[in-house]
Amino acid sequence: MGLFTLLETNAPSNAMRRRFPLPAFKKKPSPCIIFSLSQLRMTLVCIAFTSYSTQVQTRFLSREEEEKIVNTAHKLLKRYGICYTLNQLSSTLTPALGARVLEKVQTDARLAHGFFNWAEDQQGFEPTLQWRCVIIHILTKARMYGPAQSIMKGLIMKEEDGFSVFDGLKETYKACNSTSGVFDMLVKLYAHLGMILKANETLGMAKSCGFMPGVLAYNSLLDALFKSKYRYMAWEVYEEMIRSAISPNIYTYNIMIRGLCIEEKLDRAMLFLVEMKDKGCFPNVITFNTLIDGHSRLGKIDKSYELLGLMQIQGLMPNIVTYNALINGHCKEGKVKEADKLFDEIVKRGLTPDNVTYNTLIDGYCKEGDIHEALVLYNKMVEKGLLPDVVTYTALIDRLCKTGNWQKANKFLNTMMERGLNADDITYNMLIDGYCKQGYMQEALNLQKEMMDKGFALSVVTFNSLINGFFMEGNTREAENVFKEMLEKGWAPDMVTYGTLIDGYCKGGNMREAFSLLHELTSKGLAPDVITYSALIQGLCKERRVEDACKLFEKMIQSGLTPDQFTYTTLIGGHCKEGNIHMAFELHDEMIQRGLSPDVVTYSALINGLNKHSRTKEANQLLFRMIYDDLIPNEITYDTLIGYCKDINMESNAALIKGLCMKGKMIEADKVFEIMIEKKWTPNDVAYNVLIHGHCKEGNVPKAFRLHNEMVQLGLKPNIVTIIILLKGLCNDGMIKESNKILQNIVKGCSASDAGTLTAMIDVNSEEGNIQEIVKLLTEMVGDGLLPNVISPLQERQHEASCN
Repeated sequence: MGLFTLLETNAPSNAMRRRFPLPAFKKKPSPCIIFSLSQLRMTLVCIAFTSYSTQVQTRFLSREEEEKIVNTAHKLLKRYGICYTLNQLSSTLTPALGARVLEKVQTDARLAHGFFNWAEDQQGFEPTLQWRCVIIHILTKARMYGPAQSIMKGLIMKEEDGFSVFDGLKETYKACNSTSGVFDMLVKLYAHLGMILKANETLGMAKSCGFMPGVLAYNSLLDALFKSKYRYMAWEVYEEMIRSAISPNIYTYNIMIRGLCIEEKLDRAMLFLVEMKDKGCFPNVITFNTLIDGHSRLGKIDKSYELLGLMQIQGLMPNIVTYNALINGHCKEGKVKEADKLFDEIVKRGLTPDNVTYNTLIDGYCKEGDIHEALVLYNKMVEKGLLPDVVTYTALIDRLCKTGNWQKANKFLNTMMERGLNADDITYNMLIDGYCKQGYMQEALNLQKEMMDKGFALSVVTFNSLINGFFMEGNTREAENVFKEMLEKGWAPDMVTYGTLIDGYCKGGNMREAFSLLHELTSKGLAPDVITYSALIQGLCKERRVEDACKLFEKMIQSGLTPDQFTYTTLIGGHCKEGNIHMAFELHDEMIQRGLSPDVVTYSALINGLNKHSRTKEANQLLFRMIYDDLIPNEITYDTLIGYCKDINMESNAALIKGLCMKGKMIEADKVFEIMIEKKWTPNDVAYNVLIHGHCKEGNVPKAFRLHNEMVQLGLKPNIVTIIILLKGLCNDGMIKESNKILQNIVKGCSASDAGTLTAMIDVNSEEGNIQEIVKLLTEMVGDGLLPNVISPLQERQHEASCN
């Protein structure tokens, strides 16, 4: 009797009993060894099938035998599910037979999936495209999209040129009674994997074969197109979708609106908002957030607020993404204080600021030059449990480099590394450029080596920074070596490279090499910019070749370039040195007519020229104008500036320092202050207060604290506002000992009753380590007029005497 006949019976046959007799029990068997009829039949089937399989392995199967194997597998699956009985099929089951088994059980997708997984695990089973396409159809039809996509992705990754996956799905489509959703999934996966052209062709082939792709396929393709270099194709796909009578849904509209915002076509994006309403498709929060972000990025913040109002009218509440877009818009306009107000509104509405919120504000403050507020936000971010990322650290490091605070910049870089965040090439180039500009070339070269060791490729930006650094320290040979290395590594010099080299040669007096490079860059199709022309004009003026400089100036204007402040100032200085004051003032007037403001270098050149020609009264008038306009000095004019300030009162000098501090130019402010001391001028309390405030704002609290101590030792009184700012800085930097010293000094300056109250409040909050509350208390007391200025050492001695 054969195996397949045995399967048809409800009990073992006599022949089977004789061949596989049951054990004879003398006593009643234990319950644990009693066999049910079904268990017995399974065991017998397995043994019989093993015997049968061994026989058929040695020869090719007939069609009848194949059919019997498929039917057997089907019956085993339907009756017993995925169990050890299937193991007896492994030696005879081929992918083609397996596919036929799947077709038989396709109405039970979970059973089919289980059989598929079992077969794939069998030794010697080599899956085919047809086998896997069948299971994809079954799973997709049953909406088991996760496993279906996983199997399809595997096929796509192994697919070479051509459309074998599409062909396989098409060939197995009818047998599985499938749906066109399987082709939607194929288009979606191609799009998500970046195979955009293949996704587009697959969409076209599906339509030409009579399958109707749905909105999912179109949305996936549109989304991928807008994120790629094939953005121009998106409109063709969208129009084809409309012609095919596929109705756009909310996802389609959001994709199209986002794409238009990326292309900065905001008016067209707004038309979609109208179309959505007409089609009965109502915009959601994502729709409005996309439009608000698009307008904010282009500085159209007023329109962003209009959209915010419309969003709220429609019953949609702004979320953190909405506020982040508005904050970014304000920061782009340089209105960081307005952005900060939105931060407070976020908290009031019960929303939680995220990394994007903090990073946007930190970057905004850094670009505005307010490193102090940026560091305060950084500390808040950490306190809230948010982890600063590469974007956070890069913004802070960039600003600290620009203010010359290398110690803190390096500290942030080390913190970043310790947290497992790898600095990217932008961060490294930023630090290298900062070191080069400050003359720390060895540190810059060390960072270059570290950058290469970490696998980052050097770029034109890196080489340009190093070339500039070596030229700045007067090391022309090393600058040339870096340029040579750049060419050897296959990097083509850009306009910045040529401009840096020309500037370096001009400053070194090598005008022949500078003009040779000018000829080289123009022969390569590059156009010299304003910086390059200005460098050449400056070089000619240094050689007292003012006539040639004027000719180059005219050539620059004829080429369509507009001279900048530096260009005019250089020519003005050249004319003044040659005694041509009339021409210098003509250029000064022309400069103002072009909307350019003369700076202290311009005025210093004119002042020197006027003095050389005994026009002292006009020189002094220009000097007072320079101070009144609060112009930013450059180190080459300090001696000139201070020399002319001998007869000016201390208030005017403090005003100059204040202007520098307000603009974050602390290095320049310190130099002016040092020169004042060198000239035996005694700085007043205004100068000290302004400097302390400025250094706190720029995050250099130790320097501010040293100035405070120096000021007190001189018998000068820091005002209470300065002290509160200093206390905040000390608290943020963890300098508790120093802050306590200042607090004790404040108490000594109070009346007896106020001192007692203040001391008690300070003690309570100090014990709890809550210095911020003390700062808040002092601020309130200042507002109420309860705090005097901090006392000087003389007042301190008088205070102690009265206590005794």
